[in-house]
Amino acid sequence: MKPLSSTWVTVILGALAVANAEQGNNWEQNPIGSDGNTGQGLVSFEPCNDFPEYCELPVDWYLWLGATGSGSSSIEKVLTLKDGEWIDSVVDATSFTRTQTRSVTSMLNDGIRLLKVDLCSNHGEAAHVCFSDGENIGYGATLNSFLRESLQFLKDQPHQAIVLHLEENPMNSVDIRRVEKVIDDVCADISNSTAGVFPFEAGHCPWIYTNKEISTPLPTMGELVAFDPEMAQWEGDGELVGVRSQLIVTHSQEFVRPYGYKSNYMSQPFWQTTHGVAKDISQVKAQLKKLCSKATAIEVEVAEVQSDCVNDGKCEDAGTLDALNDVLYSKQGCSVDTMSNYARIAAISTSFYHTKLEQIKGIQRKFLQLNEKKLNTIKSSHQQTGNSKTTQASHHDEL
Repeated sequence: MKPLSSTWVTVILGALAVANAEQGNNWEQNPIGSDGNTGQGLVSFEPCNDFPEYCELPVDWYLWLGATGSGSSSIEKVLTLKDGEWIDSVVDATSFTRTQTRSVTSMLNDGIRLLKVDLCSNHGEAAHVCFSDGENIGYGATLNSFLRESLQFLKDQPHQAIVLHLEENPMNSVDIRRVEKVIDDVCADISNSTAGVFPFEAGHCPWIYTNKEISTPLPTMGELVAFDPEMAQWEGDGELVGVRSQLIVTHSQEFVRPYGYKSNYMSQPFWQTTHGVAKDISQVKAQLKKLCSKATAIEVEVAEVQSDCVNDGKCEDAGTLDALNDVLYSKQGCSVDTMSNYARIAAISTSFYHTKLEQIKGIQRKFLQLNEKKLNTIKSSHQQTGNSKTTQASHHDEL
């Protein structure tokens, strides 16, 4: 099992241990699927993830808001490794470190569209979303339950897109075939109860978009979610019917395919990200500076190691946002104002996103505007030179 520091992706800054200090007594009040405190007024479920004006942006030029450890709000028990076996821990599930407090449905209702999950399976049981603190593993809801909420959201909300990224596999016990079997099981139930959808066929979930080849250009957001404002929309009995939203499933190198198994649903991550240790802000800046010098889409994750919050009950959100601006705009970091047009911020993922939802929604809008400007500049340059080369990122693989 990896230490805590290597489970984080890209930029390690934000608020992790605030869970025990700020939210410690509230876990039982927020079981999975029960919390209703969403970002009222911040999301209206308009097409293309609430930004119809940016439907023409390709998927890897969009700005995705992510939630680190998306399944950690549902932790029900804690396991610890002893003599090579995972056994029940003395650590109480209600006090276990986690990165989110809201259910999957609430996250999606808040506008989160990049769900990042770790998966575990002990002794061959069903795959569960989980979260590791480096010594123990918190066991959460089943992957079946997590996916069911996600696909139900896509069924209910037209013209939306979600990325589900399988991030850590701390027990090394879940492979791609097992994940795709769960996808088939859930999708079959939802497909067979949805008007305007053909009978389900294994390996062909209609809500999942797949791009297996790095060289294949990604669709625009509008193309992905079948939104064309000039096209008549098919309705049945006064209700929208059929498949009108999409899920993209990606995974890190910790999830492997069994020998000879051909994946049906997995896509290549369309962003570059960095797994590794970031002990201080200077290392964070150095990591991001390297990424921002490439022609690629970049994910910036905002999460803080536990020790930095032990003696601070709030881990002030203002400091987190200041740090984010620092790594993005300083010359030692990304230097957003001077990086090339081909480099762009395509995802920002945070722990406890709800404590700063309004601010990160503002950041999202700002980078959508910037990414659109960059892309238009590239297109204009190609038109002037007669170069029709695609604007697809040159690299999508994770470092």
